Amino acid sequence: MDNTTVNYNWQIISGNGTIGGSNWNPQLITIPPNSTSLSCNISTTTGCGVISRTVAFVKTSNWYKVGLNPTNGLLNIIAIDDFEVQHSNDNDEIVYTTIKPTFTKSTLYNFETGEQVYSQESIEPIKFMTMDIAHIPKGKYILQIKNEEITFTHQIIIER
Repeated sequence: MDNTTVNYNWQIISGNGTIGGSNWNPQLITIPPNSTSLSCNISTTTGCGVISRTVAFVKTSNWYKVGLNPTNGLLNIIAIDDFEVQHSNDNDEIVYTTIKPTFTKSTLYNFETGEQVYSQESIEPIKFMTMDIAHIPKGKYILQIKNEEITFTHQIIIER
């Protein structure tokens, strides 16, 4: 648990965003819609000296763009471009990690019943998928996009 009596120094190193007020614990991190990450150096002085760590905050909510073409019934799922974040490793060295949003499976569920309606899968991670959902009836659906670590969801409304 964080110690609220310790003063922390937060400094933005890379990325785009803002951090909360000075010495808040924990800080409020805000990453704007047009950005993917924010790297901050967090330090404090203790009886043993200065303790410092660089951490990367990665926004995952906009990793995928979903577009439904009502004229042909095709649903396009596109992963955003790869991006790099800066952070400390276990030896307190600054390292760069490339985040590569990809996915392997997309599944459409009926919003009301939770029943799986349609699924499409790739053996290898991909950045683009087209799902033909022209046969799916009008209604509300939940689209799940799965990558190796995280499941993302989007609400889809079909109104034809």
